[in-house]
Amino acid sequence: MSDVPIDRIIEHHRKLGVVATMCVMSSSQRFGVVRIANDKVVKFEEKPKTGSDLINGGFFVFNRKIFDYLDDQCVFEKEPLARLVADRQLAAYHHLGCHRAMDTLRDVQALNEEWNSGQAPWKTW
Repeated sequence: MSDVPIDRIIEHHRKLGVVATMCVMSSSQRFGVVRIANDKVVKFEEKPKTGSDLINGGFFVFNRKIFDYLDDQCVFEKEPLARLVADRQLAAYHHLGCHRAMDTLRDVQALNEEWNSGQAPWKTW
């Protein structure tokens, strides 16, 4: 679930004149992080959010030249994206808003709870 502004990504994409634009987002850790020195825990951070690690948010804008990067056997996240990067034809749009993964049953349950509570931050209507 997300409140990604597709219209802004399209505008950004057109301004840069590239083949592809990927929406990137700050990574949120699902687990706490432990720092260790000499076999002793020296720091524990519960689900840190540094904002420095960016992830593929799963939203893209392409122009027609994307078909030059695709074939019947490709895995989009591998060869085509690598070629776009090498050709400097992959731009990034950094989304600072809401984004929630829905990869597991636990994610689905949490998202449904947010929705049912009326507190879903991605709900814009």
